[in-house]
Amino acid sequence: MLVCCGTYAQESDDLLQDSLYNALCKEKNEHERLEIIHEIARTHNNLDSVEHYAKMEVRLAQKLHNAEKETMGYAYLGWYGLAVSDIPKAHEYIFRSISIADSIGDKSRVAYGYGLLGDSYMLTNDVNSANNCYEKSVELYTQAGKKESVAEVLLQMAQIDYQNLMYETAVECIDKALEIYKQLDMTTKIGRSFVIKGSVFFTKYRETIHSYPDPELLQKAKYYLLIGLEKIRENQHVYNTFLNTIINVYNNEAVIAHSPARRAELLDSAKIYLDESRVLSDKYAYGFPDDSYAEWLIASSKLDQAYAYLDTIFERHGNDYDYFVDSDYQLYHTYSHLLEKMGRYKESIRYKDLYYELKINGRQSDFIANASRSLAKSEFDQQLYEREVRYEADSKTRNMAIQSISIVAVMLMVLIFVVIRSYRRSRNINRLLDSQNNKLSAINKEMTDGINYASHIQKAALSSEVQLNNTFGEHLLIYKPLNIISGDFYWSTQIGHLKMLAVADSTGHGVPGALLSMLGISTLNEIATRVDENNPSAGAMLDDMRRDFMESLHQTGNIDESHDGIDIALIIIDTRSNIMHYAGAFRPVIIIRDGQCIKLDADRMPIGSHHNESENFTDHSFALQKGDVIYLYSDGMTDQFGYDEEGNIHKFTARRFTDMLLRIYKKPFPEQKRLIDDNFTQWRGNYGKNEELYEQTDDALIIGIMN
Repeated sequence: MLVCCGTYAQESDDLLQDSLYNALCKEKNEHERLEIIHEIARTHNNLDSVEHYAKMEVRLAQKLHNAEKETMGYAYLGWYGLAVSDIPKAHEYIFRSISIADSIGDKSRVAYGYGLLGDSYMLTNDVNSANNCYEKSVELYTQAGKKESVAEVLLQMAQIDYQNLMYETAVECIDKALEIYKQLDMTTKIGRSFVIKGSVFFTKYRETIHSYPDPELLQKAKYYLLIGLEKIRENQHVYNTFLNTIINVYNNEAVIAHSPARRAELLDSAKIYLDESRVLSDKYAYGFPDDSYAEWLIASSKLDQAYAYLDTIFERHGNDYDYFVDSDYQLYHTYSHLLEKMGRYKESIRYKDLYYELKINGRQSDFIANASRSLAKSEFDQQLYEREVRYEADSKTRNMAIQSISIVAVMLMVLIFVVIRSYRRSRNINRLLDSQNNKLSAINKEMTDGINYASHIQKAALSSEVQLNNTFGEHLLIYKPLNIISGDFYWSTQIGHLKMLAVADSTGHGVPGALLSMLGISTLNEIATRVDENNPSAGAMLDDMRRDFMESLHQTGNIDESHDGIDIALIIIDTRSNIMHYAGAFRPVIIIRDGQCIKLDADRMPIGSHHNESENFTDHSFALQKGDVIYLYSDGMTDQFGYDEEGNIHKFTARRFTDMLLRIYKKPFPEQKRLIDDNFTQWRGNYGKNEELYEQTDDALIIGIMN
């Protein structure tokens, strides 16, 4: 969704290219020719032509000693390398562009180069390096006073976070870009940022729809989409692109509506936007959202119409795999949904598999696919190229006719001078390249060292194995940070006859999550000193924690402010009465007794700002028996994508997690740890069938104790 924001005006581009080429053919002044060639390379849509004119720009810029145009020529060649997936060649050109721009002190061009370098790392799925480059680009654009460019890079960083399911940090980047556009009073780009933000919330909802669907995410998605669509209405191509998203929001909201009247109202709203999209599609030949229309028919219980509509599409394109890659692989998911509704489960599973296959591949190839759509060279481009060749040939003929043997010696001297100068320039560029590589390596090492040191600090704040043993005896502890540091944390202490234990999951992971985890630990340490030993209440502790947490982050409950928070399960075991007090913010607790699973459900609100929150957390009292095994856990394992026994991609799910615990709870905790680790690895590796494991998607934390 985030990359579908550009406008398309092929006819005007063709006219521009035609006028530029005519000007190039007539112009004889080399400095003016360089300016025209630069504009052609900058504005051309065809990749082959971009390469051709970018090379011309580099050659002529070197001849005229124009470093500014030379650095841009190399930048365009770097972009071309990315578009055709020649990453080594792209890196060579981009580093040349950065080095030359740096040598003349042009921070804007250096920033542009770092942005391209970030794009290249994204193509190789090196997210950390990509983020480092984008952050450097933002820093340099900021120093150069290029606010609009800063905002564009921030949106690119949001795309990285969005594609890697890091929705909170994606929204942070979008909000920063939005603030800049507001300062610059750029209405269309303000609207574009709002619709992107709404799309992130909607995608987050769809990612969690099979585990803990949160209607609030749909409301946020609708809120931001409606604001943004109103502002970008004049740009009908972008407007039509995001109509599909608002239609899907209404469709999904209708599915979970509690009353038929509300469902009908929401479906009517979706139909209004569907009709508008159809009008725009017919008028401008934009793509009509077939999947959204089919989902609307399904939500309206018009299954036969939906089947006929989708069947027509699959009959027309069913064997054209590339159509669904390039067009809309969401159709596979919609078709699977419809077949499931019709009771045709075997066919449904087949199309759901295709959907997940294309979804995973699509995340890695979106950039390449968008760039590669213009690879086919048009007849007009071919004519332009042939006319340029003829012009250069005629020029060479005229030059040869007027040459005289008397200047051969002078030409030899010039050639010697050029060779020496080129050698020196090449040597200087190589030195600059080495310097830039060393700087990048130093930046990377400094960041890694800092995060490693932060990891030691975070581990010191967590309860040690010795502390856990002293408080609870033999126990299970599985702690798997996604990055070096983690947003998941655990906490324990003992106050008199009260034993306390918590497992928590902070918003995000990595550095942002770790900072929140440290705040959570310090808050719990403070609150524990105020617990009434004769009347303990886990719910009251979470109430105090939420109040202190919101005060620390200056949260007031406003919808536009940061919604950082912590999901947590907290238990207090009174050793005198053997009563366990439990309270939870989105995180449940599982007790296994004599082969039966007892689940204590959490309140559906976090520690932090949350709309429609209850005034207090619920305090559950549970009478423990000897031999009860108690498990507290984050959602890192239950939400982990992997492969079932048939090779289909799914989340591990809470059901599989509970079944696993029921199989192993009688075993010693060290054996349980080994079995859970093995199961986690097997799930990610398709039970040994895949050479590469499915990447870990979140921090994972599990603690088990026995009463």
